[in-house]
Amino acid sequence: MADAEAIDLPNWLSKVAALNGLQSPDLLPWHIVLTYDLFDRDGDNIHSVVYEEYWISTNRYKRICKSDNFTQTDYATDRGLYRQGDQQWPNGIQSEIRAEVVAPFAYAASLEGVHGKNVERTFSGYKLQCFLLERDQEISDPTQYCFEPGGSVLRYDLGH
Repeated sequence: MADAEAIDLPNWLSKVAALNGLQSPDLLPWHIVLTYDLFDRDGDNIHSVVYEEYWISTNRYKRICKSDNFTQTDYATDRGLYRQGDQQWPNGIQSEIRAEVVAPFAYAASLEGVHGKNVERTFSGYKLQCFLLERDQEISDPTQYCFEPGGSVLRYDLGH
């Protein structure tokens, strides 16, 4: 990564999204399975969730979300979106988890008045090259993306 002051943020975000995201219309079909747990403030597990997606194109996919209180399968075809199971839209957390994995840079691309700063961070003795987004104003934005040293593999993402 180049010096943060010399980085054209929209261009940089576009490049890293192409390398790390899964939303480009020219991608080959893919399949992903995510499992995660949600905890309350006391540390008790309140929900366990399995999210699975088969993606063929922007209008042909299957998304399955199963938890103890929500089960839904969406099928998208050239003719429209079809839903089996719970008819409401997934809650904010369920949607956010998918977005963080499939399109990790979408939030940063929506920001205005930010610039980037490169820093090296250490996680359990392992060094990563991190790109922090900072607002031009006094209020800081916690968003940061950490990559494999000298590479483009996203290893850590602290979102909004």
